[in-house]
Amino acid sequence: MSYKLIKFGIIAAATAALVPAGSAFASGSISGGASASRLGQSVYASKIACSSCPYPGGPKTAEQAREMQAMIDNGKIALSKAERRAVQDYVAKRFKGN
Repeated sequence: MSYKLIKFGIIAAATAALVPAGSAFASGSISGGASASRLGQSVYASKIACSSCPYPGGPKTAEQAREMQAMIDNGKIALSKAERRAVQDYVAKRFKGN
């Protein structure tokens, strides 16, 4: 189990708790990299890595990360098109090099 993944899961959950979900959708669209990154992190924490989500604390292994990506791609983790794109970008940047 990777310490980085556990630490990230805790930080992501804490951040998601502090950022109101409605603020990510305030403009009705995603513009700019910072907004997309915030949306990706928020959706990841609230729909993928929360305690009652498919991957509590986030995926723990490379295999789980691949499974998570497949679930996002095939719609088993229900996300809007904008959420899916934001999460995919966020995960790719966040776990780059791990």
